[in-house]
Amino acid sequence: MDEREHEQLVRRVVERVLARLGPPAASPPPQARRGVLLLLPVAPLRLAELAAEAARVRAAGHELRTLAPPPVLRELDRAGLRDRFGAEILDASQPGPLEALHARRPGDLVVIGALGFDFARRLVELQDDDPLVRTVAQVLLGGGTVLAAVDELAPHAPGVAGELVRRAETLRRDLEQLGLALVTGAEWEERLGRAAAASTTVARSVGGLLSEEDVRRLWAAGERRLVLPPRTIVTPLARSRAAALGLELAEKGS
Repeated sequence: MDEREHEQLVRRVVERVLARLGPPAASPPPQARRGVLLLLPVAPLRLAELAAEAARVRAAGHELRTLAPPPVLRELDRAGLRDRFGAEILDASQPGPLEALHARRPGDLVVIGALGFDFARRLVELQDDDPLVRTVAQVLLGGGTVLAAVDELAPHAPGVAGELVRRAETLRRDLEQLGLALVTGAEWEERLGRAAAASTTVARSVGGLLSEEDVRRLWAAGERRLVLPPRTIVTPLARSRAAALGLELAEKGS
């Protein structure tokens, strides 16, 4: 019997035992909320769309904080869209970036909502005199997930100079090597939704089983440290996969 067959057998046994024991004691519903730190180094080309996405994220109950330099904050005010991003809008020229970084929790997402050529270059060169570059670098060094919207690095106008296209492709490649997850459009909002949905996976396995499939799904959703509820059975394949991916498994209370 190989490892996968063994895991399937363990799953069937656990499911039968739990069915005979009955449902576990009632507990509060799991929190599917996630924190999102939204970085706006430049005013995005799709500002109205991003504002609508931010409003939907807040309406879904996620905690959204936005970090931007003064020129971008003035652009939000000029466009009348500042309130869409909520009350927690931090000025990147103030001490806010460090406070926002310290307030991050495991599983939170950091999203660069607009990635222009100049900021992408500063990020690749790790110019840490820029507070937003420092913030991204510290999140990556801490094993966090950073999504970067790269719409501005995909020239739309017909007849764009070949040199500009080559620069964009080089920057995208360098950003991926740095560890950023490149997205376009509203993909970051969809990614957040997948992360929130995955937060119920472990709650459903209270007193039950954590399988390799669960580990893969949680890792893809951005989880890097998983606190296991009491009486959770972790299959050998799940534990092996977690170790290979770098997903930390911790007992509740540890």
